[in-house]
Amino acid sequence: MLFSKSTLAIALAATATTVTAESLRGPVVQSTLDQLPSPDIHCNKKSHDSSNCSSVESSTGDNCVWCQVKENEGACLSQDDAGYVMDLFNLPCPEYAQLLEEGKKPVDTPDFMCMLASIGGEQACEQVTASDGSNCVWCTGTHAPSACLSTKDAKIADDKFGLSCPSVNEDVTVTTEEVEVSDQPNIDPGMIDTTCFMAAFNAENAEEACGTTEAQDGSQCVWCETQGDTMGACLHSKQAEIADGKYGLSCPSEKVATYVDTDRD
Repeated sequence: MLFSKSTLAIALAATATTVTAESLRGPVVQSTLDQLPSPDIHCNKKSHDSSNCSSVESSTGDNCVWCQVKENEGACLSQDDAGYVMDLFNLPCPEYAQLLEEGKKPVDTPDFMCMLASIGGEQACEQVTASDGSNCVWCTGTHAPSACLSTKDAKIADDKFGLSCPSVNEDVTVTTEEVEVSDQPNIDPGMIDTTCFMAAFNAENAEEACGTTEAQDGSQCVWCETQGDTMGACLHSKQAEIADGKYGLSCPSEKVATYVDTDRD
């Protein structure tokens, strides 16, 4: 089973287009936030716009930050909410990103072992173990795309942003032992190879970095464009095979075909 159309958004990496905090000032207005049903109410009010959001305090005492939701709409969110908006929906939150760069806020991204298992859907998610040894949890999306998350991430995301993680409260033993890909049953290692994703995630120019990176098995990483070429995903060739023509992604067929031919040899 494949995951829903928007799930791959958690693996999207921004290209050269940069959205700055200053460029969001002025005419940008508060969004209705259909995708985010449970944001911090101290920040998310109709009266808060791009010009006054950063002067408002969240329920935890941090300054609220402005995130872009649509071309001419945005959302005033707490810093915790902004972190998950950036990770799960790939929406630009330049003020929060600046705080990360200044080292004022720790980076806490979703577990990549679970996240990439989303490609295989709920069944694959249940077979994969997170990098911290905990079970991966399938969270069903209503206002948000469904996602495969580590137990830690699922506890934070449950009942927020339209995600429901029904098994998140089950007792799970967490160990510090790193889990090798070979330990995952019935999962193609290429489907959960994080090398390509991390190359784009850590790069200033995601597409360029993707084009010069090889996956763990030596195959070339594939850059898949979204409509409008404003964002994209850097994927292992086997991930690109499945994603091409779906989820709003277009993956170069020649690179996918090259991998398939090599694999058959």
